[in-house]
Amino acid sequence: MKNTDLVFNTLVAQEKINSGLTQLEIFDYIVDLGFNSIEVRREYFKNIDSEVEAIAKYSKEQNITILYSVPEVIFLENGELNPNIEHYFTEACNLHATHVKMTIGNYQNKEQLQNLKIINEQPFSFTVENDQTEQSGTINHILKFLTEAEQSGINIGYTYDLGNFRYVGESEIVGAKALKEYVRYIHLKNVTRENDLLRATSLEQGDINWRKVITLLPTDVPVALEYPSNIKDEILTDKRAIEVLGYGN
Repeated sequence: MKNTDLVFNTLVAQEKINSGLTQLEIFDYIVDLGFNSIEVRREYFKNIDSEVEAIAKYSKEQNITILYSVPEVIFLENGELNPNIEHYFTEACNLHATHVKMTIGNYQNKEQLQNLKIINEQPFSFTVENDQTEQSGTINHILKFLTEAEQSGINIGYTYDLGNFRYVGESEIVGAKALKEYVRYIHLKNVTRENDLLRATSLEQGDINWRKVITLLPTDVPVALEYPSNIKDEILTDKRAIEVLGYGN
């Protein structure tokens, strides 16, 4: 993949997934929209082994780049390393994924990093994302983890999620400035507040000045759309807006 590829995260097609379609069954739809990089989500698999095999076959034949989102923590609540992490890595390798994303979980100190050297042996770029929790989604916690991982010689990057900072009461601007040196991947969604609840939206619908934020981030990393939408024109409008900034094919 090119460093500036534009990625379709399958969360965008959540309505189609909820209707019973597999992720692979929406690939033609995604390709028809003009994307050749797709981030698949582990929680959307129905029969993971067979679907991973089929996606790997399709992506090789159609020259599609696969990224892998694993909605699991690296460290469990007791501080122990997630015992399934090697299994997730095997799935990623079987997918021929270029990027794998998890969240941090209950990280406290460098001693917990001793068993993460396995990450350096992987053929993909491994990142953590700011989620919508205090534990894994706040700036100081993420910065502490990434700094100490770097000091320990562990190759971990960061997926910057634009909208999620609002869910933990922090600033996406402050987050971009504090964490930009670790960014290897960007998730773009906007958010708006309705009846005291935050809702993810397309880029032009929400309250965040996303164009300002993206100027603070690296320009040589892939960028994904990640918000639920069943409106082609909405998706294509955002796609074109990002391409104007130099991302995409």
